Amino acid sequence: MAKKSIGAYITLDGEKEFRTATSACNKSVAALKSEMKLAEAQTVGNANTLDTLKKKHDILSRTLDEHVKKEETVKKGLKNSEEQYEKVGNKLAEYKSKLQQTKSALEELENSSETTVYKQNATIIIAHSCQLKVHLLATAFP
Repeated sequence: MAKKSIGAYITLDGEKEFRTATSACNKSVAALKSEMKLAEAQTVGNANTLDTLKKKHDILSRTLDEHVKKEETVKKGLKNSEEQYEKVGNKLAEYKSKLQQTKSALEELENSSETTVYKQNATIIIAHSCQLKVHLLATAFP
């Protein structure tokens, strides 16, 4: 039975396209390497003939083109990820700012609530003190 994994995953916009493009380039380069090995195997005895060198040059040119394509794809992916990380960083800074504002507002509220509770408690103590004095006076002087 397959294990199930629960968790949070962060994916960037365009990540799937980036992975697809780079894997296609990698497959093309691998195919060109195989083609080069085949060409070398077919021309073992005449490695420096004009036809052999043209064939190798053609394969190497296509390999270079694939590497250039991969480099462009990686540059696009890097630019896209930098933009996405910048957006995430800006949102994170915005949320941190909102959190700090909320904490400050909560602290002010707690302080004002404590002040109100303090005033209420002081008033209650004063009221109890007054009641006690009245009771003592009433019992002392009937």
